[in-house]
Amino acid sequence: MALFYAEGSVRMHGHRTATESSLLWTLETIRAPIWAAEEAKRNRTMTDFTPLGRMLHEEHIRTLALMNALDTRTTGGPGKRPIDPADTDDRQLLEETVAAIDEEVNRHFGFEEAVLFPLIADRGAGDMTRLLTQEHAVISPLGRRLSEVVVRALESGFDGPGWSEFREVAQELVDRVTFHLQKEEMGIIQRLPLFFAPATDRRLADQYAEHRTG
Repeated sequence: MALFYAEGSVRMHGHRTATESSLLWTLETIRAPIWAAEEAKRNRTMTDFTPLGRMLHEEHIRTLALMNALDTRTTGGPGKRPIDPADTDDRQLLEETVAAIDEEVNRHFGFEEAVLFPLIADRGAGDMTRLLTQEHAVISPLGRRLSEVVVRALESGFDGPGWSEFREVAQELVDRVTFHLQKEEMGIIQRLPLFFAPATDRRLADQYAEHRTG
């Protein structure tokens, strides 16, 4: 599975929803003339990111790696065999899933909604932040549900219905998180230099570092 889909493609349902169509309109709006000079910087390296952008991007990469591992383990041939908590690799995947959900949902989403998105909305990107917040509201309960299934499995393993539930929820989470992070990379992280002065970005990075360890 390709973790990043081409702009406008939707794997989940095979068609574009109203929210996704609105997103694409928003992404085109982002490419207004005032930002035209930044288009040459689309192929970014880690040294191109702002301090805050680097922190968020690195978390996205870790999350996408987990989404890829979940997708691989719950589809095709491997998906026919339930995860075995007694197996070292399987147990590590389950434990990493719980940890990643806590990091992404509780800390990453929390900082974005409480601190970052309001500031970006004040700078004219309210359509984008509203769409991303709406997606948080869908992803968060999915993540909590998957975490609950994993915790039960770590204690007593998977039975048939439990494995089916895990696969169903994991696959939906993979799709939604992957597409969501693509939007954040395109619409937020690549545009942080346009939203904030370097000193403000550095202050927000320090604030996020405290938020992650608090």
